Amino acid sequence: MTSTMDFDSIAPQEVPVRIKGKDYILKECGAGGSVTYRDAVMKASRLTPDGLGIIPGAGSAETELLLVSLCLYEKVEGKDDKTVGLPFVKGLSLLILNPLYRKAREISGLNDDENTVPLLREKIKYLTERLEALEKAKVDSASGK
Repeated sequence: MTSTMDFDSIAPQEVPVRIKGKDYILKECGAGGSVTYRDAVMKASRLTPDGLGIIPGAGSAETELLLVSLCLYEKVEGKDDKTVGLPFVKGLSLLILNPLYRKAREISGLNDDENTVPLLREKIKYLTERLEALEKAKVDSASGK
């Protein structure tokens, strides 16, 4: 016999946020927003050589902005809350954006199992290559090359 899946008591998660003295709400991303975010992540990612995972590629940082813009709402008394939009999120300090992004992923169930040993090794390799390229570019620009 199959048991009933009961969703009557599941309310979307919300976290109050205050930015520069103004009240906002970080809301769980709905199914439509989740699809938009995941599509953007896939477009900005590449597969690991073993094909078992994905690692960030060009444009992956933009996906963080996108998710926060889909989840952050301006609290408006007596009216429906309204999303702040991507331009607002792009203007935020990284000190504000990073915790909002982590929390949005958490409350929206978007923390997929991405911390496998092979995937983390591939990410470390990718990030090490990027770091070395940046360090080389810095040395080259300092020497006038």
